[in-house]
Amino acid sequence: EPSWAMAMAAEKEQLDVIGYELNDEEIIQYLRGHEIEIKDQLEKGFKIITYRGYSIGFANFSQNKLKNFFPKSLRNKL
Repeated sequence: EPSWAMAMAAEKEQLDVIGYELNDEEIIQYLRGHEIEIKDQLEKGFKIITYRGYSIGFANFSQNKLKNFFPKSLRNKL
């Protein structure tokens, strides 16, 4: 399981490969700790979640859902 700090340190080239950009509505759900259903076909595994080009954290993609790996201590702080 990758660490949150690793996602925050990701470089642009890494985001192009394993990043997934969330929209305004999805990022709120992600920061609250919810899973996000998506319609895009992605390769199964961990993705770096991005918002407006910035790394936010990790999610694990499986069965059309991004399972949230945002640190629980940071959820619902916004």
